[in-house]
Amino acid sequence: MPVPAVATALREAASRVCRIVFDRGTRRERTGACGFLVAGDLVMTSAHVWPSVLAGTTSRESVALVFEDGASTSLHTDWLAVHSPRGLDVAVVRIASPHGVSRGWITFPQHPPVLAAEMIVAVVQFPSRLAPPSLSLGAVRRVEADRIVYSAPTVRGSSGAPVFDAAMRLIAVHRGGGNEGNEGVVVRAVGC
Repeated sequence: MPVPAVATALREAASRVCRIVFDRGTRRERTGACGFLVAGDLVMTSAHVWPSVLAGTTSRESVALVFEDGASTSLHTDWLAVHSPRGLDVAVVRIASPHGVSRGWITFPQHPPVLAAEMIVAVVQFPSRLAPPSLSLGAVRRVEADRIVYSAPTVRGSSGAPVFDAAMRLIAVHRGGGNEGNEGVVVRAVGC
């Protein structure tokens, strides 16, 4: 992929990634995860970051999804669109303002690439209000049916970030670190 095309794809991806802030406006405010637009009013992220909202210990109203330009939105009243399909660590949440209409969204490849060890991966993460979205590069270490393990370093709060191949095609949703490296849920396993 030519450098200008990669630069454009990265800028677009960064504008479509958000950080998910819990307990906004309180002393307990914290960024809990990342997410990314997959439709006008839908954000894909990791399922493991939502238990406190599902249990009611964190109110839906105190959750904000914040984009790189400072624009933010809350969760829609009917906020949970998909949660852990087939036990996978993925969730899709509905947002109150359709930011994807103006920003666009990250699409799922019509023909998902074949995943293989040593292929390049790129994680676009936005885990902190103190820094803009960032890019982390690495290589796939292992491929399983529903997840990949990779060497791209990430920081706390990056769960839910999109993982791309070298051609900037979405291949996984980052879910966290493990003993062998970071891992993501393969989007083809989600059925998107």
